[in-house]
Amino acid sequence: CESTTSVSSPLPDRIMTIYPNRPNPFNPSTLLTFTLERSSGVHAAIYDAAGRRIKTLASGEEYGSGVHQLRWDGRDQAGRHMPSGNYMYRFTTREEVATGKMTLAR
Repeated sequence: CESTTSVSSPLPDRIMTIYPNRPNPFNPSTLLTFTLERSSGVHAAIYDAAGRRIKTLASGEEYGSGVHQLRWDGRDQAGRHMPSGNYMYRFTTREEVATGKMTLAR
C-alpha cells in the first residue's frame, strides 16, 4: 500500500511538509515525520476509514522549525488496539492542513 500526501494551503510558501509514515504497512507502531520551516502550533490526529478521529497525537503544541516525529502505536485514545485496516493521519498548523494514508496489519 502506498502512502499518499495532500497539502492544501492558502499561502504560496508552505511551512509544513509531511512524509509517508514508516514502516507502512506497520505493526505494532509507525513513525509520522514532518518538517516545519518556522515554529507553529501543530494538531495531529489519526482517523479510521469511516472518518472518525480515534487518536490525537498532538493538540496544538508549539513545535520549532526542523524535523519532528510522532509515533502511533496502533491504539485508540482509550488505549485499545485498533484492528487491521486503513487509517488516515492529519496534520494541521495555523496555515495548512496535510493528510496521509497508512495501513495497520495485525
